Amino acid sequence: MKVWKEKFVLGITGIIGSGKSTVSRIFEEFGAIRISTDELAKVYTTKESPVLEKIKELVDENIFTGDGEVDRKKIASIVFKDKGKLDKLNSLIHPLVFQKSKEMFENIQGGIVIAWEVPLLFESGSDKMCDATLTVSLDPSLCFDRVQRREDMSLEEYNDRLNNQMSLETKLSLSNFFIINDKNIPALKDSCRDVLKQIHQYKGQ
Repeated sequence: MKVWKEKFVLGITGIIGSGKSTVSRIFEEFGAIRISTDELAKVYTTKESPVLEKIKELVDENIFTGDGEVDRKKIASIVFKDKGKLDKLNSLIHPLVFQKSKEMFENIQGGIVIAWEVPLLFESGSDKMCDATLTVSLDPSLCFDRVQRREDMSLEEYNDRLNNQMSLETKLSLSNFFIINDKNIPALKDSCRDVLKQIHQYKGQ
């Protein structure tokens, strides 16, 4: 059953390093509107965040860099080793992010596809806001290689994050679509085109 009238929200997820952002940007290139919950969430881990004081209380350590900015990497290193703190942090930030996402959905006019990138799509229940879901699939060892190339993250830090997510197998079993991201960008674009073709066929029914 369609969730949204005159638009189609495709929830895009996958484990860390699988290529969710690359896939959502390809959909954007093909005419979709891209919304990233990670990008929205960054607003709530800045000095202007309405929940900054609660984050400081939760972490109970200095969370500022020498330049006075919020140190997101330090926050992550603390909460991903303590599931209780991670759950509390998510309970502070996720409702704000998803309310903002919903407002953006409602303000978008016309029968357009919205590529909504949500790392914890199923874990947070956000799949209920989607007309369909897609998991980007890649072997976890290859995901770690990609994460290492783009940012300074140890294997221990990577596993801490991975262990706090639903398994790739479970994400795949819950998804309407999946894309295996183990080749090159042209192949990835072909896979995205195939998904969009199916979505447009469904929308036309």
